[in-house]
Amino acid sequence: MGPVVFEFGEKLQAPKDYMSFLTHFFTVSLASLVESWVLREMDETPEKMIEMIDLFIQDQLRGAKLRIKKG
Repeated sequence: MGPVVFEFGEKLQAPKDYMSFLTHFFTVSLASLVESWVLREMDETPEKMIEMIDLFIQDQLRGAKLRIKKG
């Protein structure tokens, strides 16, 4: 997870401490989602989960780009 966050963060010139926070946040969040899925608390297929996670991350990146542009 870290290399991906840092790659995008560097393109957006995000502070390193913020990128470290995001790496931890996404790692813990994804681990929790997988645990919930394994415990059958979620009905989605693995493909659907990947699709939704990808959409969520893309939305977060778009929001970050807008926030950074506004300064």
